[in-house]
Amino acid sequence: MDSLLLSSMNIPLYVPILFFVLGISLMVIEIFQPGFGVFGITGAICFIGGLIMRILSGGTWGEIVLIILIVSAALGIVVAFAIRSAKSGRLSKSPFILNETAVPSDLKDITADTSYLIGQIGVAVTFLRPVGKVKFGAEIFEVASENADVIEKDEEVQVVAVLGQRIIVKKI
Repeated sequence: MDSLLLSSMNIPLYVPILFFVLGISLMVIEIFQPGFGVFGITGAICFIGGLIMRILSGGTWGEIVLIILIVSAALGIVVAFAIRSAKSGRLSKSPFILNETAVPSDLKDITADTSYLIGQIGVAVTFLRPVGKVKFGAEIFEVASENADVIEKDEEVQVVAVLGQRIIVKKI
């Protein structure tokens, strides 16, 4: 009875093929744009769904094994290409690879003594609500406004205190 039910499913051949192509495409996207695994997991689900549809529509086990081998080989080639590209290709020129860190290069050393800034006047580079960035000469620092005041961008501010690594400013 079950074999009659399974073989009677009339799924067009293009539907499992569409699921295979979609699944492989999403897995390739996950390789080159890693994230939280959404593309990879969705791709794997589409691929497995395509296999199940092919089995239910009368595909032989030999076909299924052949499909799995071809997809495994294709994904292996894509992974090898991604590794090669990360070492010497386009992916190797990303800021993360060039800087060897994910920390932005414009951040200051948090152990540096900034007490020399007391009394200096700078210009707000961003809005201070109450935290933002201010430019003093050629350097940009993250600061906090006194009394949690909101300070507009491009307004002049003066450093009133340095508490450890926290720089406190007020609007002039």
